[in-house]
Amino acid sequence: MLRDGAGLAAVTARLAAGMGVGVRVLPMTEAEVSTTVSTGDGCELSYQEFLVRHGAAPTVVAVRHDGMSGARPAPGVIEAIRAADVVIIGPSSPCASVDPILGLSGVWEAIRSCAADVVAVTPIVTRVPVAGTGEERRAAARAALLAAEGVPATATAIAARYRDIGARFVLDTADAVEASEILAAGVPVRVAGTLLHRGAPAAPLLDAVLARQRDRVDVGTERARFPPGRGTVSEFKGRDARVSSRSVSE
Repeated sequence: MLRDGAGLAAVTARLAAGMGVGVRVLPMTEAEVSTTVSTGDGCELSYQEFLVRHGAAPTVVAVRHDGMSGARPAPGVIEAIRAADVVIIGPSSPCASVDPILGLSGVWEAIRSCAADVVAVTPIVTRVPVAGTGEERRAAARAALLAAEGVPATATAIAARYRDIGARFVLDTADAVEASEILAAGVPVRVAGTLLHRGAPAAPLLDAVLARQRDRVDVGTERARFPPGRGTVSEFKGRDARVSSRSVSE
């Protein structure tokens, strides 16, 4: 479809409809943007090469997002942010996936100034063993790219990374010990199981993500309120639009 001249937003909409996706999915941009990894031995690898072909093993010395200088948000992206009730920064790789979206002209400012509740879900859980080769590689890749920027691969570091955009933070129950440090850094935090593929119940996570609050949260109270396996799902109203970097960079 792209070779036939269709725009990325139109292709994304068609693919979403074909898969029965009931929400509007927007690519971050119509431009071609890719993540490139510079390794310690002087190689320049696409992120996919680094992750899949090389198993995230090479030492990373730098990360860049090629094509960003001329890229602009796809039609509807800024409008979706401004109209949103909740803006969710998902648990994707901060360097490979989230940074390109936030780095687009106008996106950071739109999120920072919008009336929506902004929430980031931790992409890192350090106190649960990583299971499976794929998860091991993704965890190694996240850590390697963060290390190249001098950032430790911890939930606390990621919470601080999103602090200036006004996001509250959802921390996994396994790493609840980090909640006090995150709060001390000025980031509101809620604790919930985030590893749904490992059997965590979805309801507490949904409630933590969709709860409409920005005030400082007492973590002990929240953990007592949402013990594992129990919780209520907050009702979500308004427009639902997801902005993805995957359709652009992969």
